[in-house]
Amino acid sequence: MPIRPPRQARSEASLSRMVQAAEEVLRDKSFDEVTLAEIAARAGVTVGAFYARFRGKDALLLHLEERLVGDVRALVRDQVERLASRADPLASLVFDLLMAVTAFYRAHRGILRALDLRARSDAVLRARLDAANRATLQALAPIIRARADEIRHPGPSQAFPFAVLLTANTLREAVLFGIPWLAEAGWSDRKLARELTRAFLAYLGVEDTAPPPD
Repeated sequence: MPIRPPRQARSEASLSRMVQAAEEVLRDKSFDEVTLAEIAARAGVTVGAFYARFRGKDALLLHLEERLVGDVRALVRDQVERLASRADPLASLVFDLLMAVTAFYRAHRGILRALDLRARSDAVLRARLDAANRATLQALAPIIRARADEIRHPGPSQAFPFAVLLTANTLREAVLFGIPWLAEAGWSDRKLARELTRAFLAYLGVEDTAPPPD
């Protein structure tokens, strides 16, 4: 367990402030650059109060990871339930899903970037994140299989995860790290999701009937 669980409402509130402060600081700095004193000051607590909850920065990152993975599971579950109940073409479902994922990436940009960078040198963390990604693919697969007649790619079972890889990597670079020319061109998140939908559908060989970007 990465934290010492709070036992009082006041302790719960201070923990919430610490987590929020860490998320805010990570929007502008890398995890290695952030100091515990900076997080504590932003949260309005002492460094001692921070150590009362966490053993150190790595314990904080693990706590943020666990919270994020829980949020991802909730997002995927809600999206699967919502999309599975719709009879829309695959193009519309993909666009709506990418809009939701783009918004999630934007809201959790700092933590996602911190975990992505750490995972490049931490094999154990990489394995945990890979497992979470595989679970997401497995949850979404039935929606794709239900519309297999729309897919013209000769190997749809392998094409789907590869299409997800292509779009997810582009989305990650655009939102978490920034692609200068996209910002210079004034691309909105809606336009980004729309163009990623176009690329996803083109690879699968699905007719593009999704809505325009603006």
